[in-house]
Amino acid sequence: ASSAGFLTYVIYPSMKNTFVVTHPDHSGETSLIVEDGKTLRLNFSGVHKPHILIIKQSTSPKGVELDGLALPPNRWQYDEKRHRLIIRTDYYERGEYEVLR
Repeated sequence: ASSAGFLTYVIYPSMKNTFVVTHPDHSGETSLIVEDGKTLRLNFSGVHKPHILIIKQSTSPKGVELDGLALPPNRWQYDEKRHRLIIRTDYYERGEYEVLR
């Protein structure tokens, strides 16, 4: 699948981190807060943009939720060889992810 039109975030979870992206199309900023605990929480705020999350993770998650709803398996995949969780999202309401371990 093509990544054209998607912003890609490569995430190596470690405690709590914040990323801020200023969009080159002058539409504003998007912030992403990553909190690594029993579950991995990712919270977007600001301008909504289609995105791909590539998350370093040693095991396949039990599930992935977006805005409180389970994402179907066709919306995410786990690359066992590279230990990466890949989530592709073109639309979201709040942008609140939870990766269940």
